Amino acid sequence: MSQIKIIISFFIMLPVMYGGGIDESENIIKVADEFYKKNQFDFAIIEYERANLLYPKNAMFFSNQERIAECYFKKGYFIESIKVHQSILDVKNNYLNSVLRISHSYQMMNQYRKSNSLINEYSDNFSGPKFDTLQIIKSSNYFALMKLDSAKFILKSISDKKLEMKVNKNIRIIKEFEQNTFKNPKVAKSLNIIFPGLGYLYIGLPETAVATFVVESLFLYSTIMTYQNNYSIGTLFGGLFFTGFYFGSVYGAEQFAIKKKKRILIKYFKLLNHN
Repeated sequence: MSQIKIIISFFIMLPVMYGGGIDESENIIKVADEFYKKNQFDFAIIEYERANLLYPKNAMFFSNQERIAECYFKKGYFIESIKVHQSILDVKNNYLNSVLRISHSYQMMNQYRKSNSLINEYSDNFSGPKFDTLQIIKSSNYFALMKLDSAKFILKSISDKKLEMKVNKNIRIIKEFEQNTFKNPKVAKSLNIIFPGLGYLYIGLPETAVATFVVESLFLYSTIMTYQNNYSIGTLFGGLFFTGFYFGSVYGAEQFAIKKKKRILIKYFKLLNHN
């Protein structure tokens, strides 16, 4: 394995050893850009890294790092993307794009608290529109965490006139979201415990409610009838099916209520982050 690394290192260093130190970074970056345009992100990463490794003082160093991070992001490797952007911030702690991309990566992983922690850590390095842009993202994170009052408070504290339209739009979206009536998952669960299908009816699924009532009634009826006829195997299977379906419907009503609320939340969250 060590021999392979030596061979690879040798070929990587060839341009420097025999090129008289001539900066060939532009040519390497052009190749990397072509790979990037073709969505061949693995090859693009290799070339961008090669340009920065061989020519660490090239004018496009940080731009290359950004492209590497973006390649990882497009591949769905959010952690790797965050690490690369963090390396940029370690050198330039007021590099807005890296803060924005890291916070977005955390959002993609549903880690909204981490996104806000990052914004809190670096927001003092910015002022004016840049600072307010970060506050808008922070507000959307609070929205995702269902802290709607905090989300609106932050938006109302933004004074930059250039962002006024975006701020007003987001406040309107949050208020519209608040008009939705969400069914309590625990109530849906409790209602299905009390009466088969009632929880589904509560969350607006009448067909599922009827189907649940019919199926559970049939299982219960068959269990009772087989018991009265001393058919122990039929009683056993009937009881097992009834119990399994009963507890499954109780759990299902709760989960449907949660998922329904989550779908609406995601819909409005996307609206908040849409430019």
